[in-house]
Amino acid sequence: MVALTIDALNRYREIFPPIRGSLTKEVQSSPIRDEEEAVKLFQLYLNQVKKEAKNFSQDKCCQAGSHILLHEDSTSMVVSLIIEG
Repeated sequence: MVALTIDALNRYREIFPPIRGSLTKEVQSSPIRDEEEAVKLFQLYLNQVKKEAKNFSQDKCCQAGSHILLHEDSTSMVVSLIIEG
């Protein structure tokens, strides 16, 4: 899962035209305006990554890790700092 701005996505498509089709599921979202939206988006990405890790580990006959690498509190703090400028 990758998050890109529209400009970045367009540049990506210009630079790598042969792999344009690799972005099969595009979801447009509005800019993040507050901490609550940031945490919700964080949870969306985190849940997706957990599913992918679980599937990968099952395919490779290993166990997915259980360590939390980034907490919701960290997400809120970073977004708060960015918004405040």
